Amino acid sequence: MNVNNRLLISLVVLEFQEECLHNQQLLLERVQQLEKVVLHSLQTNISSSVPGWTWPVQNELQLLAVEDWLKDSNHYQQEVQP
Repeated sequence: MNVNNRLLISLVVLEFQEECLHNQQLLLERVQQLEKVVLHSLQTNISSSVPGWTWPVQNELQLLAVEDWLKDSNHYQQEVQP
């Protein structure tokens, strides 16, 4: 393998590593944002637009019911609106 090929391979590897680090940073930021949202929702009882539901849900059966209900895109949009 000649010097030019080695340099090219090194550059490609460095670019790949840089892109990986950038993506990791983006993912870390998103995880931190999600963590804030989850912690906030766990610390407050937020009334849902669905009668009888209070966030956060308390058990797996409630979670499954919520997931089924949210499959409807209109319901989903109602719940995620700020």
